[in-house]
Amino acid sequence: MNPLEIIEKKQKDNPLNEEEINFFINSYLKGEIPDYQMAALLMAIYFVGMDFNETFYLTKTFLNSGITLDFPEIGIPKVDKHSTGGVGDKVSILLAPLVASCGVCVPMISGRGLGHTGGTLDKLESIEGYRVDLSTSEMEKSLRDCGYFISGTTDEIVPADRKIYELRDATSTVSSMPLIISSILSKKIAEGIDALVMDVKCGSGGFLKDINEAKILSRGLIEVSEKFNLKTNCIISNMDFPLGEFVGNSLEVLEVIEILKGNLKNDVLELTLVLGSHMLFLAGISESLKDGKKILMDSLNGGKAYECFLKNLRSQGANFPLNIKVSDKFLYVKSFGEGFLKFQDVSLIGRALQYLGGGRFKKGEKIDHTVGIQILKKRGEMVKRGDNLFKVFYSKKSNVKMAIDLLDKSYKLVDSKFEENLILLEIMGDKDA
Repeated sequence: MNPLEIIEKKQKDNPLNEEEINFFINSYLKGEIPDYQMAALLMAIYFVGMDFNETFYLTKTFLNSGITLDFPEIGIPKVDKHSTGGVGDKVSILLAPLVASCGVCVPMISGRGLGHTGGTLDKLESIEGYRVDLSTSEMEKSLRDCGYFISGTTDEIVPADRKIYELRDATSTVSSMPLIISSILSKKIAEGIDALVMDVKCGSGGFLKDINEAKILSRGLIEVSEKFNLKTNCIISNMDFPLGEFVGNSLEVLEVIEILKGNLKNDVLELTLVLGSHMLFLAGISESLKDGKKILMDSLNGGKAYECFLKNLRSQGANFPLNIKVSDKFLYVKSFGEGFLKFQDVSLIGRALQYLGGGRFKKGEKIDHTVGIQILKKRGEMVKRGDNLFKVFYSKKSNVKMAIDLLDKSYKLVDSKFEENLILLEIMGDKDA
């Protein structure tokens, strides 16, 4: 087969067959097809899309490029959660120990930051010593130690997606629905899970900007999951405002720790409880979502979730006492007027973090875990001219001006008080939940 002919076929919006997809992906994995040709195919997929069969074949090819985990001796339900990504989204770090402490096995293969959204692995690496490159035997050990692990893919697990993942970021093809579906589901199916709960972000801070796009992606995830006999629920959540109080790797981990300790209750916890209650329901631990939420809150308030989190830190190599560094250099971004605060483009907050050094602009770029942004005012809150809106933690002064310019453009001030948007927009999947 000729790679150029496959690229041209996709560019003309002709569907690729399973053999062509297999050939192209596996040849790229072997190094027989270079980055620039893979990038050309990704761009073609981004612009013309893929039909259901193509998306299924791509998912299957990714999955079959490596091994599938099993863990047969762990005799409890295995359920995972995945997010399409958003600004300030640190839910996985909170959700995994919370759900695992309630008797569900949570094998969580996660990714790094894409575009303006942060990555769970990057955030966890702000904890000195914490390892996100676990072998399969280390994954199983962590499951036994504390009921969950959070790790990246290995050379054995979905290596095709692992190689393509960063290239998607570098080619601005992150928001392609077939690429999102195949990347997510191949990793999740490889975990050997019994069920999956998806957090599909919708709004200016995510990759999907409106509810219709989110519904299309959710249906695609559910339909492809069914082909693999994986029960999947999709929770469409609002990303028209940053999630939580902090954006930035170390800062977000510290925010999660405060929630686990019971010192902080905010929209991060609210969304986590929604997702976690679905996980407990699909696992058969709870009889209803309401019952699941109560089980989760009992674990949080009783300290079980935080204890589970600490066990995981030890299992995955974190140094104690914990060392999570935040830059001691900071400045404030002040309000340019008066009115009620409304975020108009949350992605600009994520972009600001990139310019501070806390996110990547190109494949393989190192990030600064110590930088970040604290959001000092809530959406809908009345602010006056000169009020502090953001606290910016930086390492290099040269990076700050662009970050401030983006933060200034991320919000507007309106004259009339407005209703706060809900976090939960829609649930798709199991109608009995």
